[in-house]
Amino acid sequence: MNEILNEFSQMWHQSGSLAVIGFVLAILGVCIVGVGKKIPLIRYMLGDRSMIAQIFWGTIIAFVGFAMIYLFR
Repeated sequence: MNEILNEFSQMWHQSGSLAVIGFVLAILGVCIVGVGKKIPLIRYMLGDRSMIAQIFWGTIIAFVGFAMIYLFR
């Protein structure tokens, strides 16, 4: 856990807030893909109840997050 917190702290101080926003987006996207079936509120927020839309938007959000981490790190 300390390693994760140290990495997060270094990311915040070295690259600023864009990498941290990318980290949050990546976690959010992975959560949408992974647990969206159990939390229907996420699917309602995306405007659709289908699993295809959940997987699509979760993947897009996670990809944008990972790209931000890669580019701004």
